Amino acid sequence: MKRTLSKLPYTHRIALVILLFTLVPFIIMGSVYLNKIQSEWKKDALSEYWSDVDSGALMMSKHITELQSKMLYLLNNFEIRSYLSQIKTLSLSQALDLVTATNSAVSSITADNQDLTIRWYPHESSTSYGDYCFPLERFYSEFPDGSQDAAYQEILSLKEGMFLWMVRDIKRQANNTGITQNRLCLYTQINNMKSLGSILEFTIPTANLTDIG
Repeated sequence: MKRTLSKLPYTHRIALVILLFTLVPFIIMGSVYLNKIQSEWKKDALSEYWSDVDSGALMMSKHITELQSKMLYLLNNFEIRSYLSQIKTLSLSQALDLVTATNSAVSSITADNQDLTIRWYPHESSTSYGDYCFPLERFYSEFPDGSQDAAYQEILSLKEGMFLWMVRDIKRQANNTGITQNRLCLYTQINNMKSLGSILEFTIPTANLTDIG
């Protein structure tokens, strides 16, 4: 490098030195400017990311609160509770009234969310009533170890008013047909003095949670 420079005419070497001293400040300034731009870009990107995270968390929190409120509404439905407490001795007319009552109640709280599926599983019933009330045997048959399954036992041990969230791969179309979906599930227990009570289940496909606004 030195030998190459020494071969240059003196005036060229002077010009080169001047050029270098002229360019160095611009190089430094450009480097500082690029670092600043990069820093601002990272800051903006992180700000947008955390904004999306906060928005998603707020949306999920709102949805969870909404589902729990809807579940409490059904827990306090006296008409359905009354029929469930007599599930072993329902007459034909009472069974039809139970179907009507569950249809009406479910329709009223799923009108704004058709992806939400609601089911009751009375402990002492061996009969299905309409599209929303099924025997407990159908429920525990979905678990690998049946009624002895740890997850099932956890649901069964719930007290009324306690909520339990799970994510399960299940079918929730009519008569358990159709495709298996990964669904967010919410459970509670309905207690009745005259019977062993019922499990109340809310489920919604996890793939649809990001679409909730």
